Amino acid sequence: MSISILIVEDEALVRLVLVEEINELGWEITEASTVDEALAMLKSGSHFDVVLTDVNTPGNTNGMELAAFLRTTAPGVRIAIMSGLPANEGRHLLCDLYLDKPTWDVGPKLLVLMTAPTNQGVANRVADGEYLPKDHTGAVAIEQVGEEWIVQLMEDGQTHERRFTTRAHAESYADGQKIRLGL
Repeated sequence: MSISILIVEDEALVRLVLVEEINELGWEITEASTVDEALAMLKSGSHFDVVLTDVNTPGNTNGMELAAFLRTTAPGVRIAIMSGLPANEGRHLLCDLYLDKPTWDVGPKLLVLMTAPTNQGVANRVADGEYLPKDHTGAVAIEQVGEEWIVQLMEDGQTHERRFTTRAHAESYADGQKIRLGL
């Protein structure tokens, strides 16, 4: 049985490099240049074992929204997100694999993803070839957006957000949530 992967990347040259690397794995590859195009495929009944998406593509929907859609409609799909934006833990809550751009040697990282236990929404990160699992309930992240500090909490497969005006308040709330969840 071949593994099927949907690659969502708007930059044609980046997509070409990804396709060449993944071709070496013998996987069945489908390409989309925008998240909107990928959503249309998924909503029409297409199924994939893995979805590898860029966070930002042209159109009305981004890669994080695609990940959220997949978590609610196809929880068994492995989600890999890649981004050239600075890494933050918030981006890791909805994906199984987070890749910083530029992304090289993606094939071995995807193999690790497919051999890891099925996680159905557990956030994981592969960094420097290392598989780092996080608990499906209890992943807590703090991120600064403009003047606000946002605490994101993954609990029972749902992402919850609380906004604060100071980092100290955000950290205090996050620490309280970690204690409540036994982390």
